[in-house]
Order: sequence, then structure tokens, then C-alpha cells
Amino acid sequence: MRTSRRLTYPALGVVVALVAGCSVGDGDPTPPPTTSTVPSRSTSRPASSPAPAVVSAPGVDRNAWRSVDGSARRVAQDVALLAGFVTPSGQLQIVHRSGPVDTRPIASVTKLYVMIALLDAIRAGRLRWDQSLTLLREDISAGSGSMAGRGVGVRIRVMEAAGAMFKQSDNTATSLLVRVLGQDAMKAALRASGHSRPDLMIPFLTIREDLWLLYSPDPAAQRARAGWAKASQTGRRQLIAPSRRADASGPDFSIGGSWRSGLGYFASSEDVARAWVALHTRAKASRSTLASQIMTVPSPGFTAPRSWTTVWFKSGALGGIENGTWYSPSPEGDQVIVVLASGGPTISGVRSLATKAADELERYARKR
Repeated sequence: MRTSRRLTYPALGVVVALVAGCSVGDGDPTPPPTTSTVPSRSTSRPASSPAPAVVSAPGVDRNAWRSVDGSARRVAQDVALLAGFVTPSGQLQIVHRSGPVDTRPIASVTKLYVMIALLDAIRAGRLRWDQSLTLLREDISAGSGSMAGRGVGVRIRVMEAAGAMFKQSDNTATSLLVRVLGQDAMKAALRASGHSRPDLMIPFLTIREDLWLLYSPDPAAQRARAGWAKASQTGRRQLIAPSRRADASGPDFSIGGSWRSGLGYFASSEDVARAWVALHTRAKASRSTLASQIMTVPSPGFTAPRSWTTVWFKSGALGGIENGTWYSPSPEGDQVIVVLASGGPTISGVRSLATKAADELERYARKR
């Protein structure tokens, strides 16, 4: 984590600009009406989309990846690296994978799953891009982004919240969307992407709840950390409930290390790649370029191959963790890179590794 300061959630959402936990325009001028929520039923349902299929890519020269793996070993103690090619039919072909294959702490990379749920809600007619949502006190989250400074009661359009979630990795915008989408939608997003261990992500916490669970010094948070692993889903919701109080203590990032006990957001490198494929499937089905524009985010330090004319990006950081994942959609086949690093990585190291992996992946794609 990039700070050791203890934070207190502000009564009126005073801006907190520290990058933490995961890593804007004006709201509507009209007075905020009742908070928008996602209806439990919809007159329109999205077509069923199976989880992306995964196979080993054919014709891979394993020796060509030795240099990339050597770079990965120098980045951090543990580096899960995946490079994949996605066929036009949506099949994920793993070109190269090294390092841990189990679930890893992903921090803000979890926002991919929020975007999946959002695109499904929009396609089903439960939400609209131009729909306004009311920011509540329980949405205000420490860490990255500026939306916390907008104040309780401000109206935020869905497209604005989604844009802030990706382009600023805004934690408050993410908490707002998770609350409005609801637990059923988040569970469905995990299933739709083929997440290997959705039980680790349920209940799907808002960023505010996640940071409170990981870092709050509150006795209630300490009890939640101690009881989380053995608690049922209902029990976990009860344990996390104090995080939504107005007087809830904000995160103290000097605590650290709770993710090593299985707290927080987790996914494997393959899970993350599958999430991107699920997102691209939904972006294409929407027949709109808005989702692609939202996910197109600069990543200084990463140099994309020339053929990557569009690059979607999401990063995520915690204390001792630095993650990055890139996706380039193309009619000839998409390319995806996932780097999940723990044990002392740096942003520059992760993005330099991703650059080398993307170059090697592009060479493979040209030979197909």
C-alpha cells in the first residue's frame, strides 16, 4: 500500500486521494430523488452466454518464452503470468503461463467483474447508461479516485461511474455500482466469466467494505477478520455490516497483510483472462462503442505492439502486490496479458514484463 495513514470516513464525503485497496464530471443539478436500485425482475433478459472455453494454444515455441520467464523471476517473489490468444468465436487459447496458477489477490482488478455485471444489467434493461444514481454515505470509500469528494446525495450517471471506475480506478464509484447492482448480479458475473473459486468472492464486497475488513482497527473489523474464513455467506454479511455505519473507522494501511489470510478479492491469472473475454463478448453484443471507450485506459510504462490499435487495461495494488492486465480486441483474434505479482513488485517492473510478454505474444499471433 502506498500510504500508512489512518483514515476516517468523512461525514460529507471529503475527497481522499490516496491510492489504496485496489488502485469526473458534475452530477445532475436537480435535487436527488429516491436512490436508484436494480429491480428484481426485468422485462428483457440477456441471451445466455456460456463461460469462455479455455484450451492450450497450438504450435507454441516454449523456448521463445524463456527470456520472458527470466524477467518474471526478477520482478517479484511470486509472479503469475498468462499470455493468451482469443479466437473470433471467443475461445481463450493459452499461449504461455508461468508462476502460480492458484487464486491470487487481485485488488482493483476485481472491477472487471463489476463491469461484467453492469453490461448485463444494461443489456437486460435494468439500468441505462444515462441513468442517474444517488451517492450514499455507505458508498464513500477511501483510496483511489475523486468521487468521494462529490458529497453524499450527489447524482451520478451510470456512464460516469463506470468511467471513473476504470479511468481513475475510483473506489467510491465502484462501491456505488456494486451496491446498486446487488449481490445476485455480482454472483451471476462471477459465474458467467467462469471464475474458478467464486466462493472466495461471495459476498461480493463493495470497496468500502473490503478496505474496512482488510485494514480497519475497529474491534468489529478485528472480529470480522478472525471469523471470516469459517463464516457462512449470511454470517459474512453480518460481520461486514458495521462497515456501513456513519461512524465506521476508515482503513489504517499500516495494518497490512490481511490478504495473506484469504481476505479480499481473489482470482487466478486464467480467471482474469476469462473475465476479459466475457467483457469483450458483452461489449460486442451491446452494439455500442461506449464500453470499449470506458475500458481504454493509458498504462504508462507498458508499450503495446503496433498491431494493438485498442488496448483495455486494469491494474490493482495492495501492500506488497502489483497487478496489471491488458486486452487488445481485434477481428483477427484478441490478445490478453495478465500479470499478478506479489512479494515486492514495482509498477515499472510489472509493466516492463507485460511489454515483453505482449511482444512475444504478438510474434506468436503473426505466425498463426
